[in-house]
Amino acid sequence: MTTAAVDVAVDVAVIGAGPAGCVFATRMAQLGFSVCLIERARFPRQHLGESLSPGVLPMLASMGSAGVIEAVGFPRVAAVSTNWDGTEAVREDPRAEGMLVDRAVFDAALLARATASGVRVLQPAQVIEHLHTGQGWLVRVESPGGPIELRAGFIADATGRAARLGGRRRAMGPRTIAIHAYWTGTQLPERPRIEAGEREWYWGVPIPDGSYNTLVFVDGERFRAEPGGSLSDRLRALLERSSLMHEVRGARLRAPARAADATPYVDTECVSPHHIRLGDAALAIDPLSSSGVQKAIQTALSGAIVANTLLRRPEAADAAQRFYRNSLSDAAARHGAWAASHYATVAARRSDPFWSDRAVPRGAPEVTARGAPIPDDLPVQLSQHSRFEVVPCLGASFVELRSALTHPGLDGPVAYLGGHELAPLLRDVRPGMTSRDLARAWAGSVPLGSGLSIAHWLTRHGVLERADAGSARADAGAARA
Repeated sequence: MTTAAVDVAVDVAVIGAGPAGCVFATRMAQLGFSVCLIERARFPRQHLGESLSPGVLPMLASMGSAGVIEAVGFPRVAAVSTNWDGTEAVREDPRAEGMLVDRAVFDAALLARATASGVRVLQPAQVIEHLHTGQGWLVRVESPGGPIELRAGFIADATGRAARLGGRRRAMGPRTIAIHAYWTGTQLPERPRIEAGEREWYWGVPIPDGSYNTLVFVDGERFRAEPGGSLSDRLRALLERSSLMHEVRGARLRAPARAADATPYVDTECVSPHHIRLGDAALAIDPLSSSGVQKAIQTALSGAIVANTLLRRPEAADAAQRFYRNSLSDAAARHGAWAASHYATVAARRSDPFWSDRAVPRGAPEVTARGAPIPDDLPVQLSQHSRFEVVPCLGASFVELRSALTHPGLDGPVAYLGGHELAPLLRDVRPGMTSRDLARAWAGSVPLGSGLSIAHWLTRHGVLERADAGSARADAGAARA
């Protein structure tokens, strides 16, 4: 006897309960939508991405979720061992802002936060079919309790590289594969390590449960073409070429090695009036940055504002979609340029194509040299190259058209800095004012310390220049004439 499907109607359906899916679902519930989150796997589950960059907690704090992560007590990262340019070094962070997390615990905490925010969770549950009917989405779900027909006005794909809704991806680098495995033992490394090999690079991460994760990033085409034994045997052979575990004795594989695609890309069909892609379903950055989780959460937070705009202000749909597409493309280009510069460091001393192929950024913006802040007691002026243009920007709840600053020293238009709209602040700039004068002038809306930080940022990027810079250029021009 066939069990009749249960009908469930919500405003928003989210497929995938990783960090991007949970954060997006939580934020949409906070914005007043009914949300259903569908996850096929049982939690807890192991997942790559245990090293979290410093920006994760501030992003979670913006939606009131940092406490659930801080309460777990994950260890902070104060130092990372490196050998990237042929020299052993230790990269220290006195503030220890990064974290080492057990993704099983981290993801479960974010899921619990979503549930506490009123999100309905179907887990374990498998999406069998999804289709857009013209009036909304029909998502057929198979769950232990029986089939469910979920009707939603909007759908978010947070299923990672699997990308349940499909899409069209533009590669931002050569095909890369991560070979990885977890090790147990009594004397495993206690700090993260990054290392450049002859034609691969290595990343080791101590996990809070006492295990150690080793990852080797290799060229995908070459790895598939080369003969070899089991994946675990090939991983051991690769590790022998590095110092990642040379001082380790008695380590044992907790489970066989696995392979994962680590190719960077951006989805060019990431948003429409009826759907949005989040996290790795929308954008995968080069793993060298070690900020994939942060970028996934960032897409979820901005994606929630985009989705809110699409659903409640359809007249602004074009601007919202343009913002999201441009923000992902810009992020892909910036991360690609950053990674390429680091690959180029190794390519300068190693001739293998693995390095030279990755030292060439794809679609990267021109990088402009940035200077040091101008002393606070010297007069500044607005650069003659500064311009303002109206572009879609993130507001508190909606994508809005705002006047944004453009300048050759910026990666792209900037409307807000530190949560403060720039255009009104820069209207206060008068010839002869110092950075300290500007901070005082802004004190009615910006804390003094934040105002100084904004002024320093503007001087580093050339938006504010020394007040005598223009006359100096004029004098130089007259001398040449």
